[in-house]
Amino acid sequence: NHFPAKSQNLIKPMEISFLRIMGAIENLETQWEHDDLSIHHFIKALNITYGQLFWRLTRLTGLTPRKFIKRFRLHKGMLILYRQRLSITEVATRIGFKSVTHFSDSFLEAYGIRPSRYVQQHT
Repeated sequence: NHFPAKSQNLIKPMEISFLRIMGAIENLETQWEHDDLSIHHFIKALNITYGQLFWRLTRLTGLTPRKFIKRFRLHKGMLILYRQRLSITEVATRIGFKSVTHFSDSFLEAYGIRPSRYVQQHT
């Protein structure tokens, strides 16, 4: 599974495979709920430098490491909203956003729809 993104940031299947080889997706799958997840933890777990991570991710996805992690978390939030029907506040907190407003604004930027509207459309 790859996460939805704006059309210019879609990840191709070949790129997904490469990211999986790097361990990026696997690492995020185990760490995404930790609110202290940082780029430092990410590069340490992958045993690469920030420069290597930045170059590879931006080349493959068009996203910086920080934006990649944020987009990954937003995707998890979207899945939780759809599958578990938790409140937007609960979802924002669970995926590591300190502010519901920031989560809502980020969700809108990534998917073109507010989380509240997304929930209305999928209930």
